[in-house]
Amino acid sequence: MDMNSVSTGMPPASHDRRRHRCPGSPGPAVASAVARAGTRRDHLDHRDHRDVGESLLEIVITVMIVAVTVTALVAGLGSAASAGNAHRVGVQADTVMRNYAEAAKSAVRACRDGAEWKPDYSPPDRFEVSMSPEDTSCPSVKESRRIELSVVSPNGTRDVMTIVVRTP
Repeated sequence: MDMNSVSTGMPPASHDRRRHRCPGSPGPAVASAVARAGTRRDHLDHRDHRDVGESLLEIVITVMIVAVTVTALVAGLGSAASAGNAHRVGVQADTVMRNYAEAAKSAVRACRDGAEWKPDYSPPDRFEVSMSPEDTSCPSVKESRRIELSVVSPNGTRDVMTIVVRTP
């Protein structure tokens, strides 16, 4: 036995690690071939641009599809907001109409035969109310009168309601 190998714990110089490998493990030649194959494949991908990535035409088509989709989404949100606003104004006009009709009925109930009556109601800002016919004389106890009430909302929509009033 060699004295240097015993004292240092190193294998003797005559042992070559390349010759003594674990059974079943690939040798350095196989490992080198696998590494070269991966490298060769990478180089092939870079040389042949038809197989890698997207073409300019594909990118342009994708951008166009996204642009059309976003435009449709924004238009849909805009029309939903507009429809919501129109619905809100319509509900407010209906509320103004009903309040005006209640004020007209209350005014007629409080009047006496031969006197004048007028609804005590002031509409909200930008709403206009009117009554037809404009005859505000109290109806007799035996008769009833048709009155047409109208409300014009801020967006120009006109709502009409016909009510029948009589003196109690």
